Amino acid sequence: MLRVSAPGLPADPGRTEIALAAGLAAAAGAVDVLAFTRMGQAFASIVTGNLVVAGTAIGQGDPRMLANVALAVAAFAVGVVLGGLGVRSAGLSSARWPVQVTVLCLVELVELVVLLVLTGVWLATGGAPLGAAQYVALVAAALAMGLQSAAFRLVPVPGVTTTYFTGTLTSLLVGLVTSGRNNVAALIALLALLAGAVLAGLLVAHAAVAAVLLPVALLAVVVVVSTARRRELWATSSR
Repeated sequence: MLRVSAPGLPADPGRTEIALAAGLAAAAGAVDVLAFTRMGQAFASIVTGNLVVAGTAIGQGDPRMLANVALAVAAFAVGVVLGGLGVRSAGLSSARWPVQVTVLCLVELVELVVLLVLTGVWLATGGAPLGAAQYVALVAAALAMGLQSAAFRLVPVPGVTTTYFTGTLTSLLVGLVTSGRNNVAALIALLALLAGAVLAGLLVAHAAVAAVLLPVALLAVVVVVSTARRRELWATSSR
């Protein structure tokens, strides 16, 4: 997986970086459950899944389903481009790893704001957005996941993503087969994704209005941890 590199970038992921991956993966699992169950059966971050749903919609002649997945893919792409601009600026910088963490924090804050928009729509509709509200919620969810997908490229955790996991699972299994090495970070991220999805599913089933608070809370924790890591790295680099 391509990673932005800079002088001072840690060669191996530490506990903080793995924790960030887990938190973001859990948030992505939760957001995708909300999107698929309450926003027209479109995924917020799984583009492959959306393409399959689009094919199903075309085959069944369901223009509404097709519109939902097209909107989700478009919003995700916009998020990736916007997040990518931050990744590009960090990659062009001659500074060290703390600059990359700073950019990561900024993109995460933007993502949090977008998720708060989703939260507002979700709460205003009682956890069941319909019509225009559903489209706004879906755009916010997919846009947030696109931002997250791009921003995580700044985190040095090889073989791990936080929104699309086919590659993560492939990396984990190939590593086991070819070298006998277990990518612990990949395994933790996969389990975190599942945990986030399970918790969100339970909330949608039993307390739908509160379900949206799960990914928001997870991302808020990630922002706090990222900010603390940024301060730690800047303090270390200035010695």
